[in-house]
Amino acid sequence: MRRLLRRHRLFIAIVCAICIAATVVLDRLTPTVYSASTRILLDEQAINPFGRDEIFSDLSLSNPAVESQMQVMRSPYLLSRAVDRLELGENEEFMAPATTEIGESIRRLRDRVFPMFAEEPPETTPAERFQMAVEKLGDNLRVTRNAQTLVIRLQYTASSPELAAEIVNAVAQTYIDNRLGVRQETAQRAAEWFDARMAELNVRALEVEQRMERMSGGGGDALDASETAASLQRARQELQNALAERARAQTDALRLRALVESGRGLRGVPSTLESDALQTLTEEANEVRAELALALQASPTDSAEVASLTDRIESLESAGAAVLNGLLQDAEARATETETNVQTAQALFDEARDSSGGSVTNAIDVELRSLEGEARIYRELNERYLQSYLEVVQQQSFPSTEATIIETALPPEYPDGASLRELGILAFLIGLSLGAGGAFLRETMDGSIRTTSQLSKSARAPVLGLLPPATSRVDEEKEKGEQRRLPAISVPKRRVNYTHEVIALPENRVSLTKTAPQIYATISAPLSAYSESIRRVNVEADNMRSLVAGDRALYPKCIGFISDRPSQGRSVAAANYAEMLAVGGGRTLLIDMDWTGLYLTECISPAAHFGLAELTAATSSIESNEAFWYDERTSLYFMPNRSMDKEATIDPGVFDQARLKSLLHALTAKFDNVVLDISPMAHSSDAAGFSDVVLGYVAVADWGNTRSDSLAKELRRAAIFPPKLLGTLLNGVSQRELDEYETAV
Repeated sequence: MRRLLRRHRLFIAIVCAICIAATVVLDRLTPTVYSASTRILLDEQAINPFGRDEIFSDLSLSNPAVESQMQVMRSPYLLSRAVDRLELGENEEFMAPATTEIGESIRRLRDRVFPMFAEEPPETTPAERFQMAVEKLGDNLRVTRNAQTLVIRLQYTASSPELAAEIVNAVAQTYIDNRLGVRQETAQRAAEWFDARMAELNVRALEVEQRMERMSGGGGDALDASETAASLQRARQELQNALAERARAQTDALRLRALVESGRGLRGVPSTLESDALQTLTEEANEVRAELALALQASPTDSAEVASLTDRIESLESAGAAVLNGLLQDAEARATETETNVQTAQALFDEARDSSGGSVTNAIDVELRSLEGEARIYRELNERYLQSYLEVVQQQSFPSTEATIIETALPPEYPDGASLRELGILAFLIGLSLGAGGAFLRETMDGSIRTTSQLSKSARAPVLGLLPPATSRVDEEKEKGEQRRLPAISVPKRRVNYTHEVIALPENRVSLTKTAPQIYATISAPLSAYSESIRRVNVEADNMRSLVAGDRALYPKCIGFISDRPSQGRSVAAANYAEMLAVGGGRTLLIDMDWTGLYLTECISPAAHFGLAELTAATSSIESNEAFWYDERTSLYFMPNRSMDKEATIDPGVFDQARLKSLLHALTAKFDNVVLDISPMAHSSDAAGFSDVVLGYVAVADWGNTRSDSLAKELRRAAIFPPKLLGTLLNGVSQRELDEYETAV
């Protein structure tokens, strides 16, 4: 794994840099936001007006009930009340879209460059802005539940910490006020219901008493028309009237006492209370409260007007309290007076009953007793409703809330999300992971040859050496130092033996050190790693010739350089090998047989008018000395591929391999060494066709470009295997670079 990371460290570093740069850009483009949160504890209570316990009793909240309350917190109705409470529709900071300085700069630049895409803010009405504020509040508000508890968490995200805390606190308080208002309205409706039921019971009690009066006043069931009966009838009637009056007086006193003790003042006065003075004061107090609310909304800083309206409300409340106390005193006085009247009437009735001597019939007596019992039941119900009414009014004045804010939001100190340093570390780790993963994929999916073992396995032949690039050779010379450099090698002029027919035209003489220095590397740096690899090729070629030739010491040595794909390194290696043989004293010919690349022809003899193609043509009248080029420095003969004239044509017959073989046989008879730069095996079958003429082949693979499967396939298709395949060369990498790639730190 360490080797893999080291091989692809540049790729990994680039991926990490890209991830970090992208993180920095996104951080600068992402608006800074702050989140503030508050928590609410639900304490749901239900109303139970007919029980004997408290009016509001505890209710165990279920999961659906809690979820319902969470939906209430998200409801547009509640959010609209919060928007109205803070006037968010007119708050520019709240309504402005989130952006950054870089984002604004990009937008302004875009508007200047592309004015047709400039966006003007649309004109909106107050109602539209209000609706937009409600939608924005709902989009940025999060309502979550703390596990399975009754704690609800409200969180709001805004562009400033103060605004976030203010809004989330306002939403929580709006929810509390809303639930409190619901309870107060429920209690008020219950009080009004009790008040109506008590009035109804009073009416029924009066109806019963009137019936009792009719029964005791005459008819078939009437009392005997005697003086005693008349006296008893009057006493009973007076007793019934006293009882009814006492019930009405006690009821009025209890109602008024409940209103006074509730402490709500004029706000607790029911509409059924018959008092013109109280109704007038209540209406006036409601009007002043409405004026105070408008004043606070319009000009909350106008303390004088607010104080004036507050004083008026307090004055009206004091007047209302005085009226209530006066009514209560009158009602209590009437209740005391009626209690005395009842006692007096009861005594007169008992006296008249005793003096009647049982003159009242049994049937009428039974009916009267039944009516008395019914009247008593109505009075008991009236008292029970009155007691419940009193409890409702008392709890209405100070009801317990259904929810409690247990944590108030404070302006957050830090923005949301991680800091740039943390994001940078995370981006580096992500980039490192992605880079390592990408390096692993590149390693597994890359079938190119990058090690000598891969090359040896693909070609099934030994690796003869490395062919470092030109920069690597310069680096090696620098490392050796000036004192270890050898002086330039002077090659003496060769004496030409004119008994042979190999004579080049005077105009076809070249100097490779000037025209193509890259193919003169073996001569210019004989102790370099590049030269050593070329010498190893010559050693393998000499060994092969000694095995094939036996005792024939003058057996020609024809070596072909091959590759699976177009390769400049192959052509350069062939030229350097030929130069080394030429400098060694043997007559050496280098032939450019690469029909697709023409690299050597373009480098050495770009002005050539004749070449291998013209010499091989069936109707060719060209002499050999017209096709050869000669390097006086190394005594190397070179045959270009074909004429470099743009208007030159090629006879298809030149690709007849029989003719090419005949030409090669003729040339091997004239030269000691023939070096062939053969076309890529993937594009030509020359390597397979010349196998019986060529002594041996050298396969050249470009480091990082030649694919192992392609090289192996082309060698199998051409049927080139050891010993015909002398070995391979790995071009484009030095030993130091290869060691760094193959080994870990």
